[in-house]
Amino acid sequence: MNYVRQLASLPERRGIRTAVVLEGDCQGHRLIFAPGFPLGCEPKNSPLLASLPLLGIIPETCTLSLGGQRIFLEVLEDTPRLVLCGAGHVSLALIQMAKLLELPVTVLEDREEYAQRAREAGADEVVCKPFEEALDELPGSMDTYFIIVTREHLYDRKCLERILPKEWAYLGMMGSAKRVELVRRQMLAAGADPERLARLHAPIGLNIGAETPQEIALSILSEVVQARRQGQHASGYSGALLRAAAEGGVLAVIVSKEGSAPRGIGTKMLLTPDGQTGTIGGGLLEADVLRAGREMLASGESCRLAQFALTPARTQETMACGGSVEVFLERLEAETAR
Repeated sequence: MNYVRQLASLPERRGIRTAVVLEGDCQGHRLIFAPGFPLGCEPKNSPLLASLPLLGIIPETCTLSLGGQRIFLEVLEDTPRLVLCGAGHVSLALIQMAKLLELPVTVLEDREEYAQRAREAGADEVVCKPFEEALDELPGSMDTYFIIVTREHLYDRKCLERILPKEWAYLGMMGSAKRVELVRRQMLAAGADPERLARLHAPIGLNIGAETPQEIALSILSEVVQARRQGQHASGYSGALLRAAAEGGVLAVIVSKEGSAPRGIGTKMLLTPDGQTGTIGGGLLEADVLRAGREMLASGESCRLAQFALTPARTQETMACGGSVEVFLERLEAETAR
């Protein structure tokens, strides 16, 4: 089964859940479902189906014991998306840095010359229309991060008026304290919701003393990452991993950890015959997981639960964090396999 391909085909993944049996006679049984509604099960008569009502009410990604079996339950978020209003120097730097974070970027710009610069910088989507029109056509979501970096406060306000009532994970606006305060007063006078306006990050970005466009972009994306990680109870799949999964391979997922492991539960890495996508923590841990994955690629083994120590006893110089992680490795069929 290549359940990742099935997830990639879904129009939206937020709230979708997957469950897999980690060990025992039913090891590798896999269920994909929305709360109360199965979307796929392998095998089709798996005992996991009987646990659907309970699995649907657990609020976060975790490993649990159910009916004498250990199960890894994953509550999914969708791939985060940046929406940049404006395509000036800071926006171009944001596009380039977002690529390193594997974040899809949509740019809204009302000037064709600047829109073309955003395309050349690598934006995934560029909409060249008046800001109000473009935002009216763009739905929000809890995985959308809006960043307002227009050329003057008139356009800031136009964007803010359209975005504020939408659903969003983050909303930030660039500008001096004076410019931001002017927009806030105008919005409140026009009847904007004070509670929603209070969630606006403005002036935008973490205070790192940024001056250049690149430094400002770094401060903004740092704040976006901070907002994304705070209180996070879900996990997901990067766009790169979803695309690479079509080749098949071995998917490694951290399902539990003790001590100060470098990455959290739900972290994923895909090993294919041609290389790897993602990282599970680097160093000796990653080398051990890659070794196990290569063994599975060679042998055809379908799944494996493995524990990896992160103790100073292994090497005093490179592994001082301590603790251990459990990693579930699962073979995914290639897209051409039948």
